[in-house]
Amino acid sequence: MKKMILSLVIAAVTLCSCGVNVVDGEKEAKEAKWVDLLSNFNEKGRIYGEAPKKYIDYDTMKIVPLCAKPNCTHTTSDCIGHIIGDTPILTDDYIYYFSSVEGVNELKNGEREFYINSKLCRVSLDSSETETVVEFHDCAPADYDGVLLYDDKIYFTGDDLNPTDDGYGNIVSQNVGGEHYICSIDLKTKEYINYGTVYSGEGYSDDSHANICGFINSKILINYQCRPDMTEIDESKPWRGQTMLMFEFDPKTNEITESDIPTRPISTNTKTQTVIYWDDEAKKTVLIIGNERRELDIDVGTYATVFNNKLFVRDTGKWYDLSDMSEHDMGEYDENGLWVVGDYYDGCYILTTYFKNVKLTENELLALSN
Repeated sequence: MKKMILSLVIAAVTLCSCGVNVVDGEKEAKEAKWVDLLSNFNEKGRIYGEAPKKYIDYDTMKIVPLCAKPNCTHTTSDCIGHIIGDTPILTDDYIYYFSSVEGVNELKNGEREFYINSKLCRVSLDSSETETVVEFHDCAPADYDGVLLYDDKIYFTGDDLNPTDDGYGNIVSQNVGGEHYICSIDLKTKEYINYGTVYSGEGYSDDSHANICGFINSKILINYQCRPDMTEIDESKPWRGQTMLMFEFDPKTNEITESDIPTRPISTNTKTQTVIYWDDEAKKTVLIIGNERRELDIDVGTYATVFNNKLFVRDTGKWYDLSDMSEHDMGEYDENGLWVVGDYYDGCYILTTYFKNVKLTENELLALSN
């Protein structure tokens, strides 16, 4: 019998396999899933928290450690919940996770050589055994910024870690500056592909960074954050005076193009195909759901989400009915510091925080404003 990590409900261990129509003989693609530190949602639950990682089942609202090792106390570094890192990916009876180390080899001629050893690993939900899926050495995955699971492939950005000589014969590295790549690993064939640099434009300093920030209209959104040469950090300006460039990667053509979205989104959601960002020129919030674009005369602050035609705003503790833009309060839950409505499941809204999880029916949500 399988020793399932999620013993509460066996059905909760796999992603939703809802497909899209097959066109011209293409294989059916799984629903895209974007995973980051706060948005690791599955069909019937969510992975969250610091190590050891935990899983909450939406049917029961019970929480279990993401570990199936026999007699594990979940307090030591060999616990699976610790090993799987910040952004574990749960699919097809496995938990996938990245691992990477870098260093300097001392060569015989007295010179030094910088190296990166990266790999994608997985833990079996059947046996709890771990194995390496594939190794690669041209970059370190920036998985803490988010990865995308789509069509049996994990897409992620990787950094060459910008190895430079410090002037004293030592090689130093960092995850800003240098080259930032878009990469993928096929979970079926175990093939690793580096598609090249996200952006190689001139005129910018080494203070740069790239990360996947969503998926909409079958394109992967990539934010490239950089600073013009000789520009100092300005804490008073948005993004501390940095320049935000947005790109889109097409998984079908492997092409990178500039995005119509001008800046890093406030939030994105692959389940609802939603992107929310602030248009600083128009002084409006822009809401994109699929191919529909809408401007709102409200400032949603630092985070907002859309579920069931409702816009939930974390900073103000408000939500808006998008059909008429009527404003509603989160009532006692805002006062108790609940983070935000993080998911929508079986007609209920899942309120999530680092310390508490609550499920509200439609009537319970509406009653909060009364």
